[in-house]
Amino acid sequence: MFLKSFDGTGIYYKIKKKSGLFLIFIHGWASNWTVWKEETNFFQKQGFSTLTLDLRGHGLSNKPENKEKYNFECFAKDIHEIVKKEKITNLVLIGHSMGGMIALTYYKLFNEKIKAIILCDTTYKNILEHKKIKIL
Repeated sequence: MFLKSFDGTGIYYKIKKKSGLFLIFIHGWASNWTVWKEETNFFQKQGFSTLTLDLRGHGLSNKPENKEKYNFECFAKDIHEIVKKEKITNLVLIGHSMGGMIALTYYKLFNEKIKAIILCDTTYKNILEHKKIKIL
């Protein structure tokens, strides 16, 4: 499915509704929704609802030209637009690497519906703001 996000960026996502609790899987940098296939299949068999997405600039989602559109708040707002559209009221965020930082940003902005956050191999630093290495 596609959704036009808050700034018009098209976001691709896959949703499977089973129960009231949604597990939202957020991939890391330079990846896409497919990294969560095994996990979503497992949890769907256990009766959980699942949602995966391609973050803006990744997979089937649109790729904005403006680099300012690639920040944790934009990523979190994209997820929130899907949550609103699908009327998800009970969720767990599961983020890998940069996806974990996005989950934390989502919590900071929209914490009212979150039951838990699961962080996998997440750093506390913004990987998009690294220093360039000088080559001698």
